[in-house]
Amino acid sequence: MKKALHKLTLAVLIAAFILTLAGCGSDDTLKKNITGSWACRGIDVTDMILEGMLEGVSGDAEAEEFISNMNVGVLTVDYLLDIREDGTFVLSIDPSSAGKLADQLSAAMADVMYAYLETELEKLANENGMTLDEAISVLGCSNIDEAIESSLGGQSLAEYCDGVFAESDIQDILAEATESGTYSVKSGKILLSADDAAISLIEYDEKSDTVSLTEALCPGISQFIGKELIVTDGTTLLGADDKAGVAEIMAAVEQLISSGAAHGELRVIFTTDEEIGNGVDGLDVESLGCDLGYTVDGGAIDEFEYENFNAADAVLTVHGIGVHPGSAKDVMVNAAAVAMEFAAMLPTDEVPEKTEGYEGFFHLHDMSGSVTEARLRYIIRDHDWAKFEARKALFAECAAKINETYGPGTAEAVIRDSYYNMKEKIDPHPELIEHARAAFAKNGVEMCCVPIRGGTDGARLSWDGLPCPNLPTGGYNYHGVREWIPVESLGLMTDVLVDLVHSFAEARV
Repeated sequence: MKKALHKLTLAVLIAAFILTLAGCGSDDTLKKNITGSWACRGIDVTDMILEGMLEGVSGDAEAEEFISNMNVGVLTVDYLLDIREDGTFVLSIDPSSAGKLADQLSAAMADVMYAYLETELEKLANENGMTLDEAISVLGCSNIDEAIESSLGGQSLAEYCDGVFAESDIQDILAEATESGTYSVKSGKILLSADDAAISLIEYDEKSDTVSLTEALCPGISQFIGKELIVTDGTTLLGADDKAGVAEIMAAVEQLISSGAAHGELRVIFTTDEEIGNGVDGLDVESLGCDLGYTVDGGAIDEFEYENFNAADAVLTVHGIGVHPGSAKDVMVNAAAVAMEFAAMLPTDEVPEKTEGYEGFFHLHDMSGSVTEARLRYIIRDHDWAKFEARKALFAECAAKINETYGPGTAEAVIRDSYYNMKEKIDPHPELIEHARAAFAKNGVEMCCVPIRGGTDGARLSWDGLPCPNLPTGGYNYHGVREWIPVESLGLMTDVLVDLVHSFAEARV
């Protein structure tokens, strides 16, 4: 097994790990970017482990057959790579992998060994003219498990197998798979040389970067080639939604104050929990003394939004009847299965992943359940008011059909409106659109109006009496590790906000 793991280490050294490294530009830049500690998780070592075990019992036909019959599943380990500034590296298997590996091997051995020992005991019984049960009785045991335990000196089969594949022993074996050596970078390639292995030449492939910002993954990014971008570190979202909006607003306020230019009376408000629809809870809109407003919470720098979804949260709770499966006929009502039946009643093509533009949807975003109770949580969205009401009605009708089939009270539907389409409140104030279009044009941007496939605090504010369309931030790919925003968009949006304030001030002189 040690030899097999050694071979695997070399394979990982020249393949899997290098594919996780990220860098670009010159050799010096690449070398700088790859220096540090790296992890490669879940490397499949199944074949290598089995090869090593067979190698250890080579020539023993019975042992080889035993190992061949072991169903080990997929055996994995985690590799750790330390690339040092002094031009050396160390590649090793994470010791924490040993415990899981030992447990998998032990369980696989126990399954095969149980069948093996049972067969051998039955064979011995037959040779002595007895049945298996009679042989077990002669041994002073009441069942096959006790007989196997007796044959193992009082140990359970699990205990015996755990001893064979002790975690400490596995750790020792894994420790011997450690490799070290030197590396260099030349012509965009990484040259690795293990202490006892041949030199390997690996070409760096930027496409393998797990957080690459490509046109396929980030539509629209190609137009910003050569521009400075703010990105994530690949492990979390950026938060441009809506920290970018906050930054742009504050920068605009700073410019307005420092310039000393005349402007109308302004109110700047920052809300929280917009994502869950509670952003303006507790806000006394009337006390603001404002006639009109804007939110800065959109996406691409040229997109202006004054139409959004009508939105509702919907929860379906199914109450089942639990009973032992052996006597369940005509009695059990499986809440989890009934919930799945309900989900199948809703239009399968009217979901977020299959709709666009003004098309509405039912979105199942959370589910939990058991035989006795199951719960499905949906959001319901549509730009059109009549279609929005129809969707809510359909949800309730499907719940009613469940009750018709399984009895009253089986399904309980609760629907709560979250926010409404602000278009109805913006249409009477076309100046909101006209002033925005002029401010964008002054900064060289042709503004386009697009519907929001979501919500914004502006929708709530509009319905609370403050017409409030949505301006962009210039960010892209919100809510994911590939979220990004061009630096120039931050400056451009700041200038648009300043010009927008001046535009209203001039119009009201």
